[in-house]
Amino acid sequence: MLAGMGYALRTEPDRVEELRATSTPTLVLFGADDDAWAPATQVEMAERLGAKVVRIAGSVHSPAVENPAPTADALINFWLDIDRRATLKS
Repeated sequence: MLAGMGYALRTEPDRVEELRATSTPTLVLFGADDDAWAPATQVEMAERLGAKVVRIAGSVHSPAVENPAPTADALINFWLDIDRRATLKS
């Protein structure tokens, strides 16, 4: 399983532009001290997506486990903001 996951991570094509083209609201949320996927790389991806960035302090690679309360707050606020924008358009 780990070998397969490693292979997938190394060979998956960059599909950021495809996602951006969908105009789907996006959020890039990560642990401030992520040691598996460099925070700078995640910020760069967010910039390419036009996405909001949230760094979760006190977490590394799994903020939902390592610091769940601020992770949940960030997700809830992101979804509420999407709802607010949709309501304003109506």
